[in-house]
Parts: sequence; C-alpha cells; structure tokens
Amino acid sequence: YFYTMYLFAGSTTYVTTLLGAVLSITKLINIPPVVVIAAFAYASNLSSCLTNYATGTMVIYYGYGYVDSKRWYKTGFIMSMFHVCIWLGIGSLWWKIIGWY
Repeated sequence: YFYTMYLFAGSTTYVTTLLGAVLSITKLINIPPVVVIAAFAYASNLSSCLTNYATGTMVIYYGYGYVDSKRWYKTGFIMSMFHVCIWLGIGSLWWKIIGWY
C-alpha cells in the first residue's frame, strides 16, 4: 500500500481510491480493525514523502526549485525505508505490547 503513492496525483485521491479495497481485504483475512485503521492512517501520511506532488505544500517546495525531482525521489525513497523499518519493526512490537493484536 505504501509505495502505491507513486501512482496517484495526491494524497486525497490515494486514500479515497484504496481505502475500500484495503479494508475489505483485511476484513476477509481477519486482521484486527484497530491495527488496520492505524496502519492505514500512518502509511497514508508517511507515504507523502515519496513524491513531489503528494500534498499541496510539497508542490510549493518543488515549484520554487528548492528541490529537484531526482533528489526528491531519492530522498523520499530513503526516508520511506526508514519509515517502513520503524513502523513495521518497532511499531508492530509496540502494538503487540499494548494489546492491539
């Protein structure tokens, strides 16, 4: 889900398009709803770092030339690896500790 952000022109279309499908699939495989909603919310927000067109504020930084496309995508991908490691590693362990699953 996280990396599909590359296919959408903004976070609103991204969430609107994929929310129903993700919730339906996770319900079929019996993943706890709290975990699904939290993971979906975190991934939806954190994936905004991937592209220069994900949110309105990023368009301004890119449009004024503060960051070029190549650097944006490279840095965004590196940050995404950090986010995925933290949220899937430490985050999933924390969710287990607090009893979400």
